[in-house]
Amino acid sequence: MKRSILGFLTLAAISAYLYVTGLIQSISLGSPAVVLLAVAVLLLAVGYFLEWPSAQSAENPSLDVSDLKIFISVIAGAVASHWLSATLGLGAVLGAGIVGVLAALILPGLSAPIYCGAFCGMASTKVLPSIAHLILGSAIAGIIFVLAKETMSGFGGKLGATAAAGCTIAALVTGNKMLEAPVPDWATGKYIVPVTVVSAVATYIIGTRLKQGGVMGSGLTSVVGGLILPALFPEIGSALAAACACGSYAGMSSDARIPNEGYMAVAGVIAGLMLIWGSPCIGGIGGRLGATGLGGVIATWSGIQLSKKILARQSEVQTDV
Repeated sequence: MKRSILGFLTLAAISAYLYVTGLIQSISLGSPAVVLLAVAVLLLAVGYFLEWPSAQSAENPSLDVSDLKIFISVIAGAVASHWLSATLGLGAVLGAGIVGVLAALILPGLSAPIYCGAFCGMASTKVLPSIAHLILGSAIAGIIFVLAKETMSGFGGKLGATAAAGCTIAALVTGNKMLEAPVPDWATGKYIVPVTVVSAVATYIIGTRLKQGGVMGSGLTSVVGGLILPALFPEIGSALAAACACGSYAGMSSDARIPNEGYMAVAGVIAGLMLIWGSPCIGGIGGRLGATGLGGVIATWSGIQLSKKILARQSEVQTDV
């Protein structure tokens, strides 16, 4: 099997599991968002189908020293993020955001794998309880990063999904249980979606419009959100900071995938809703927020592609008439 196909299937599996579980949860709890989430899951499935050729046609050149640098960078990013968030007590969102900003400034060529590792470093110590566990998870994520280099490019959240897959596999093979967070009540949920949307659009503007790159855009947004939201909303600040981070990861999308801020806002809505209803799924896993963002971005991109196909078909029919 081509390594690009294996990488594609891994990323698709982690995001699909998260979204299907969230949909089931919304159905069981009678969520008013169930129809929108069901449409998002269907569009996500179509998006996988549309993106599948990229994995099949990837060239998969021989591995070289650049791939080793990627692998090491993912592990380094994880350790740095964990040190900032857990050891220094800055929190996962702020810790990962700082790593992203510094990586974009100091090592821009390796900023993506470093930031991917930073997401691994966001894992709860209840799930990956030691540095050895974290290194295992980030090493697996580094392998997945290399496998998936030539597929799903330009989708915001890909780095997070890569980290989530690595951390999930590490937790499973070491016998550590993942957490099951409760679904937030609407008193909190009504703020989660707007925060996710705003952070997604803000990151998109910084990264794409201002040409600062996705890592810098997401890192800056996460740092600002991680500092301000807990101060403004002490009781729900941590949940809102997570929503800000989730949106920022979706906002790392390229304009080739998400062409403007309006569509980015749609992706943010989907990610925000799934962040609420998918809360019990793979809790404590580093990269879970990014995997949530990835699903929203792919679903939105899929809808754009389907709309283009429908309009093209209608144009052909009118021309024939």
